[in-house]
Amino acid sequence: MKGITLDDVRRWTRGDWRRPEPGMDCRPARGICTDSRSIARGEVFAALRGPDFDGHEFVDGAFQRGASAAIVERAWMAGGGDCRHGPLLAVDSPLAALGVVARENRKRFCLPVIAVVGSSGKTTAKEMIAAVLARRFNVLKTPASENNEIGVPKALLHLGSQHTAAVVELAARREGDIEYLCSVARPTIGVLLNIGLAHVGIFKSVEGVAKAKGELLDYIEDESSLALVNADDRVVAKGTKRTKGRLLGFGLTRGSHFSGEGLVLDREGCGHFSLQDNAIDLKIPGRHNVYNALAAAAVGRVCGVSWADARAALGEFKPLAMRSEILRKNGICVINDCYNANPGSLSAALELL
Repeated sequence: MKGITLDDVRRWTRGDWRRPEPGMDCRPARGICTDSRSIARGEVFAALRGPDFDGHEFVDGAFQRGASAAIVERAWMAGGGDCRHGPLLAVDSPLAALGVVARENRKRFCLPVIAVVGSSGKTTAKEMIAAVLARRFNVLKTPASENNEIGVPKALLHLGSQHTAAVVELAARREGDIEYLCSVARPTIGVLLNIGLAHVGIFKSVEGVAKAKGELLDYIEDESSLALVNADDRVVAKGTKRTKGRLLGFGLTRGSHFSGEGLVLDREGCGHFSLQDNAIDLKIPGRHNVYNALAAAAVGRVCGVSWADARAALGEFKPLAMRSEILRKNGICVINDCYNANPGSLSAALELL
């Protein structure tokens, strides 16, 4: 958040200072933190509220650890909430304020931003894409699986002039989530991996899942942006008419611009295939990870990464912890694929087995 002041935060969030300090509007906002235990001196504390916690209970503690200000709910203050230690910025929703500041910070930079959406494989694909782009760019990426309305804005607050590309993973737990996260991240390239039964209990049907995930395609609205989609996924392919931007596909069985050919899985389950006459040899097992690699190669090529660099990055990529991770000890082989599960990812794990 270099170059952003506390007054910028106030203006963007349409907040009101309570107990402002002299000269504070000119102070730099060194970041926004949502965990009072890990706040750094000079950061702003955002008091988020959830089903099992209320960040307003930790405002005092945040100031004691060096917070420069705290973003709190107007309703909390109207109900008698207060603290003893520092200035409070009252807003309707600290969570919405977090997104607004992240959006404004994103808007300050002109760079490729890749958004990854899908029912399965988002984190691995995001990491693969970042690895390929890192051969040419200084890449910001969402950490771990922080892909929601808290994690994505927090990542984008770290976007600075030193970065030349960004990769964000977006998740949908309700209709409108992807639309909102796209409005914050403003992706120039959208990657739609697959649509399956993840969160079908929330969305009621595969069609409901497709509608929610497809909000990414709605955001790709002109020729300045690009949608990269899994051409082999029938549900994905059915929804591609939603985008008005450029559209390219990747896959193994249906014809597409980035079509993998001659796939062979070795004894370790790792894929070896050809993409536009370039041999790619993976060290990550599973046919499902071939699709992640195809998506990463496609993004890399669109962004100007050479085939040699894309091949090298994918060839060196290793499984993330608890995702298609093969462990061996004392003659025993364990496939550690227990990070999370939905019917699609379970099917892929059984196929790998």
